Amino acid sequence: MGTPAEFRRNARECVELAGNTANAVHRNTLLGLAVQWFQLAGVTQDEMKLTADNGKQSVARRASAIRP
Repeated sequence: MGTPAEFRRNARECVELAGNTANAVHRNTLLGLAVQWFQLAGVTQDEMKLTADNGKQSVARRASAIRP
């Protein structure tokens, strides 16, 4: 799986390519792809944060369970 940084880089590349094409259909397609890449970056970042937070909570629960 890719990282949010990779997804944002892909989005920026799509925007750059869109700016360099004269074909309106291609430009709109590339801009639509850029939006999708940016959205995927955001969702992936949110999921990574939730996973990290859940991991911290899980460690804290296990640590408190072994305390007398």
